[in-house]
Amino acid sequence: MILRSILLAAIAAVALAFAAAAPAYPPITCGQISVSGKRLVVRTHGPNCGFAERWVKEFIAHHTKPKGFTCRSYGKYVPADCKASKNRYFLANPAS
Repeated sequence: MILRSILLAAIAAVALAFAAAAPAYPPITCGQISVSGKRLVVRTHGPNCGFAERWVKEFIAHHTKPKGFTCRSYGKYVPADCKASKNRYFLANPAS
């Protein structure tokens, strides 16, 4: 019984340590791109800027997505939002 309690406490401590180690930084703003005559700001959290910019253009123009990502469009305010596992994503918003 005591061994089980110690084991559960150890598992809880390890789970808490991994939750605290999750990246807690905001997405990086890559800059502006132009797609179909519209200026967009690309932001990324995980993939590098070149990857994010290239796939934002591909998704908006052809609705293709990179392997391992799920992409959606939320109208004119978020024309491209692509997510993968482990908090990796990139998106595009209209430039103001």
